[in-house]
Amino acid sequence: DCWDEGQIPNDNFTGFIKDALRANAEAPVLLLLDEVDRLFNQPYREDFFSTLRTCHNLRAEEEEWEYLNLVLAHYVEPYPWVQDIYRSPFNVGTLIKLEDFGPQQVRELNLKYGQPLADEEDILELIQLTGGQPYLVRLALYTMAKEHYNLLQLNRLATEDFGPFGDHLRQLLWRLQGMEGLSDILRQVLRKGQCDYEPHFQRLRSAGYIKGETRESVQIRCQ
Repeated sequence: DCWDEGQIPNDNFTGFIKDALRANAEAPVLLLLDEVDRLFNQPYREDFFSTLRTCHNLRAEEEEWEYLNLVLAHYVEPYPWVQDIYRSPFNVGTLIKLEDFGPQQVRELNLKYGQPLADEEDILELIQLTGGQPYLVRLALYTMAKEHYNLLQLNRLATEDFGPFGDHLRQLLWRLQGMEGLSDILRQVLRKGQCDYEPHFQRLRSAGYIKGETRESVQIRCQ
C-alpha cells in the first residue's frame, strides 16, 4: 500500500517505518528482523542495512523517530558482509551474544524433556556431538523424547540426509557452496587443524563452521 514506484527502495522502506510510527503516535514501535544473515548474499544488502542505520540515526535527530526500537537477530557474523562501518547498523546499539550451552544448561533442558539423556556421560557426549549449539541441543533432545531414541541411536542418525539434523546440515552445505573456494579451506581445517589465510578463517568462523581464537589453532564447530 505504501510502495511508490517513483521512489527508490530505500525511501519506500523508510516511508513504511515512518507510517508505522505515525500510526502509533507516541507509543514505542519495535521492528524485529529475524535471520537477517539471509540477506548477506543479496546484491541489495548494503542499501538495506544502510537504511536501517539511517533509521537508527534519526532516533537522535527527529522527535518522530525517537519511539523506534530496532532488533536485528543473526546467526552469521555480519562484518565480512557489511564492511562500511558508517553504513552498518551492527556497530551501534547493544550487542547481545548468545553463548553455547554448557553441561548445566543441557542438564536443565534434559529434565524438561523427561531425561532422555540417562547420565552425565550422555550429557557430555551430546555437547561434544552438537558443540553445545543451542538449536542443535534442543533439536536432539526433542527428537530423543519424541522418538524414544537413546543417544546411541541419535548418533547413528546424526549425519543421515533425513535424520534429525538433515535440514541443518543441508543449509550449511548450500551456504558453503555459495562461498567460493572455502570448501577446500574447510577440508584443510579438518586435516590440519589450521587455516592458512586470515580472511578465510574469519569468514568460516563468522558463518559458524569452525571455532578457535586464531587460525593456527582451529577446529570444526561441532562433530
